[in-house]
Amino acid sequence: MPWSSDRGRPLVLAHRGASARCLENTAAAFAAARADGADGVELDVRPTGDRGTAVLHDADLVRVAGRPERVADLTVAELRRIALVDGSRALSLDDAIDLVAGMLVNVEIKVDGAVDAGWVAAVARRVADRLGDRAVVSSFRAAAVAVVRAAAPRVRAGLLVGAGAGYARRRGWPGPVLRPWSIHPHHELVTADAMRRWRRRGWRVVTWTADGATELRRLRRLGVDAVIANDPAAALRALAS
Repeated sequence: MPWSSDRGRPLVLAHRGASARCLENTAAAFAAARADGADGVELDVRPTGDRGTAVLHDADLVRVAGRPERVADLTVAELRRIALVDGSRALSLDDAIDLVAGMLVNVEIKVDGAVDAGWVAAVARRVADRLGDRAVVSSFRAAAVAVVRAAAPRVRAGLLVGAGAGYARRRGWPGPVLRPWSIHPHHELVTADAMRRWRRRGWRVVTWTADGATELRRLRRLGVDAVIANDPAAALRALAS
């Protein structure tokens, strides 16, 4: 099973690539993650103005390109003409998949406002076609996770849970209804009690974003399946000791 580790440690996924030392979600970041020995990468996708798919975390280009434009207002062609702060260009989903051949991939769907079900479904199907069982598609938005499950049943779907999200224990929380393959909690939410609850549901646990050695070892003791880390090389060193 691609998402099982037999090394006595959780799988290590590089957060937006090796983002501790490279601009996130770029070819350089993904190459560095591979060189660091990461088991896989986590990357973000969001829709462009012409319903293409850009591998970018933020809704605008301020942080990665020093420009005010919003991704949703640009076509794929317009976006490709804009240099990022490291001189590279924003990647498409297919670009990124080409760069991470053979690695595990967590594709996080970023949604601002209403969920575009058609776009989410297209992403899920593309991931299924190109990555198969090496991928999990995740989102904070329950509606997006539901679309992934319906549109591409063979793709693993994950539900993200943010820091301080007490709602994950409240009646009406959509997690049990969605029946995701995995839950992706902020690392501060991972406790022995939470792990027992999640395991009873049959969920894999992919936690983010953990970089400190002490915290990584705590997560290993609790038995998480994967950790998402900004510095995969450092995470691997910590988990090996």
